[in-house]
Amino acid sequence: MEGSDRRLSIEQCRVFVAVCDAQSFSLAAETLLRTQSAVTHQIRALEEILGESLFLRSRGHFRGLTDAGKDVEPYARRILALASELCAVSASPSCSGTVRLGVMDDFSLSGLTQVVARFEKSHPGARVTTTSDTSSRLENRLRQGELDLVLTKSVVEPNQAPPPEALAVERLAWIARPGFDWTQTELPLVAFHEGCVYRRLMLSRLQQTGTPWRIAYTGQSYANVREAISAGLGLSVLPIDQMSEEHRICNGDVTTFDLPPLGFSVL
Repeated sequence: MEGSDRRLSIEQCRVFVAVCDAQSFSLAAETLLRTQSAVTHQIRALEEILGESLFLRSRGHFRGLTDAGKDVEPYARRILALASELCAVSASPSCSGTVRLGVMDDFSLSGLTQVVARFEKSHPGARVTTTSDTSSRLENRLRQGELDLVLTKSVVEPNQAPPPEALAVERLAWIARPGFDWTQTELPLVAFHEGCVYRRLMLSRLQQTGTPWRIAYTGQSYANVREAISAGLGLSVLPIDQMSEEHRICNGDVTTFDLPPLGFSVL
């Protein structure tokens, strides 16, 4: 759906944990004061984002967690716990001063501005200053004491579980426009700037498989990269939730190139 927001949300985690605790979709709906169809919709959206079935079902009834569901459960609970901690901090009247926050250039600011606004409203004596830069530069500035908090991304291999301290998990995929020309001798790539975790992952995977490539376009934002993919300038690596409606996921069965699995990125 055009304009839809398919990113992992706290509400999806809350619904997922409620079903785990109640061991029933209908009982979880009663606990959350929601309709069962609303609960089912949130679970399906979460499964679509993660690319995994989380529950064992029989005629729509809860029959337990899948292996993927068992892996996701502790992270969902941790996300809810962190959200509660954030609310507790926001409720404290004693916070004052300036919090220097660093985020990546390619970081989606949707939602972040709302959190910052609520924090500053609850703490009239506190202010948040946000700086965007590459991951490596942000980490250096954090070590040098120039920033108080940094949000960066790292890569988790396909056969590994995300670390428990992860705030968010993104499923990554090779993305191109339908009808992309796979007969080229060098694979044209649409990449983020130097230092971006997606760029490093994409190039390292292609180098590992000996796939010839060239950088056809370098962008600084999701919007620019998505537009370049839509224009057919090249193949790229993106979180699935950042795909545009006209993009497609490219697996080995639809390409003439060896596109290895990517795994996940974690925040």
